[in-house]
Amino acid sequence: MIITLANQKGGVGKTTTAMNLAAVLAAVNAVPAFEPADRASILYVDTDKQLSGAIVVQEAAEAAAVAPAVGRSPALNGRDIEADTPIGLPFDFYRATDIESIEAIPDIIKDRGYRHCLIDTAGSLDDLSRSEVAIEVADFALVPMLAEPMSRKPTERTIETMIRPRLGSSFAVAIVNWESRNGTTDLVDTADWVTGHGYRLINTPIRSWRLVARNTLCTIGRRTRPALECQADYQNLAIEITQGA
Repeated sequence: MIITLANQKGGVGKTTTAMNLAAVLAAVNAVPAFEPADRASILYVDTDKQLSGAIVVQEAAEAAAVAPAVGRSPALNGRDIEADTPIGLPFDFYRATDIESIEAIPDIIKDRGYRHCLIDTAGSLDDLSRSEVAIEVADFALVPMLAEPMSRKPTERTIETMIRPRLGSSFAVAIVNWESRNGTTDLVDTADWVTGHGYRLINTPIRSWRLVARNTLCTIGRRTRPALECQADYQNLAIEITQGA
């Protein structure tokens, strides 16, 4: 399944959401023991020419290298498939910063046998062509948005001009980085806005990513309460997408 994350507004958590979805999907889609040990079952793709995803992958790999062994994902066998080098994360990584390389993603998935692919897109109005192609090759689009009015217009524009013309109703909106300590008013108002527009809303809001703000994946490191909450939110999100798409 190819899942593209898109929102024309920057800073809504597309990269954080894509990488942690990749991590939790890798945890439940382990490669069978009789297959090559250096394989990963999940592919994370960065389509941003500024390589924001690549930078976060590097930082997450560095954090994983020093993370305590307790609670680690058992298979940190991901690779940069273009450079053919290990990255020490539970999923493979691919840079696709031009139209041709994005169009090639379905063939890469087929050739390498990935079970799921997360495509991360840029939050920019300067050049939407790569994001549009990333949506065209997808089976499903996920639109992360913040529980704040500033996120609404870019979310609506992304859905109406980019996603619906290409995928129809095969998309959902996820409210992310919600700070539960601030109460539910903004969350409820945002949820009402999403459903009022007829958009499918992911039932699980992603709570404030206190853990992953340090570029640590939710499946790696100590099993603290924030880590467990973070992992549970992304696991519920993964279930809603893969079983309800």
